Amino acid sequence: MVALDAIARSDGSRASILRELFATEVRGGLLGDFRFDTRGDTTERPVTVLRVTSHAPVNAEGGALVQVLRPSRRLLAG
Repeated sequence: MVALDAIARSDGSRASILRELFATEVRGGLLGDFRFDTRGDTTERPVTVLRVTSHAPVNAEGGALVQVLRPSRRLLAG
């Protein structure tokens, strides 16, 4: 959705799409509130912890969400 919204706001050129993408700020999204830094990484970096509940290939049906951790920014700097 973020990419499609950026394309919709752009003039259609690759440079314009990238400008719009980097200007995006998401509020209340699946990852929480985030934007993109100068390297294209999100400013929110949650770590999802899953518990495997079957021997099937791991996917949404083969695991149970245990916790979503949000490490401090100090740990992610670098």
